Amino acid sequence: MGSTLFIFSCQKENSYSDNQEFIVENRDVSCLTASLIEELGEGCCRYLVCVDPLLSGQFYLTAGAGGPKIFLDESNCAEITICGTTEISLYDYTVGKPTLGCSLTLTCHDREACCESISFDFNPINTIGLCTEFLFTLDGDEACFPNGVPIYFQDGPIEFVSASSPQGEVEFLGVWTTPFGITNYWYFEFCLDDLYQENIIEITFREFYCDTEITMSFDLLKPDQPNHRKCD
Repeated sequence: MGSTLFIFSCQKENSYSDNQEFIVENRDVSCLTASLIEELGEGCCRYLVCVDPLLSGQFYLTAGAGGPKIFLDESNCAEITICGTTEISLYDYTVGKPTLGCSLTLTCHDREACCESISFDFNPINTIGLCTEFLFTLDGDEACFPNGVPIYFQDGPIEFVSASSPQGEVEFLGVWTTPFGITNYWYFEFCLDDLYQENIIEITFREFYCDTEITMSFDLLKPDQPNHRKCD
């Protein structure tokens, strides 16, 4: 199992001068962020694109090569309609000429197809008697979820709803965080009623991008069963 951390990075900091290019400070933040407002159909979407609030300057955006200037509001944001895949570029014109700051690529996806691409994986990590502790994580089409499918306990794009088993008890123990501080696993304990039964577990979660509940069913002791590995 693994996780993907996708960061838009820019170059090191330079001070401004009349003939100097605009170069963004080297920090682990995105120069631009985007959130989906609505899908318009026929492969088009409306996004809210915002400039990192820690950046200073007078900015505008362009959508696609040679696109017109898109000016920002007081919050340094702009609503942009794109169809298919479009590169959004940031420019600053306080240095006397437009110079590129950074960019990000937006793609309008089929919401239903993206949600159908969500798959799962699990990893037993400790067994004592009839009880097994295991980690559970989600994955999906990288084109739909470039940052992976993040898992949070609540108030996130993926919200845990329930876990159960007809053969025993499943207890949600919390969120598992890697040594790097990346949270993308749920931590469970499954206790069998009888050693000779199956180990079927059902985990239900709400995916807010899909606005629906999804249930994944699997046998904890059969890691090679189909349909639980990462989507092709």
